[in-house]
Amino acid sequence: MYRLARDAEWKYVFYEKGHMLFNIKEDPFEQRNLIDDASQTKRINAMQAQIIRRMGEMMVPPASLTTNMPIEFYKGVLP
Repeated sequence: MYRLARDAEWKYVFYEKGHMLFNIKEDPFEQRNLIDDASQTKRINAMQAQIIRRMGEMMVPPASLTTNMPIEFYKGVLP
């Protein structure tokens, strides 16, 4: 299972084995995973929140997915 958030410049992927962040404008072939770049923390948090918001809109409560997602995924995003 994976979740994805994307805009014109960035693509964030969360899946069972980790996370990926790509600047698809500068790296269209997704060769450089920027997930460990400390300067991208704010962007990663925003894209995680976007995924959680979208899940709520689809009536899929995030709690139902916690078996496959580490708590770090929700830390700072959910109340």
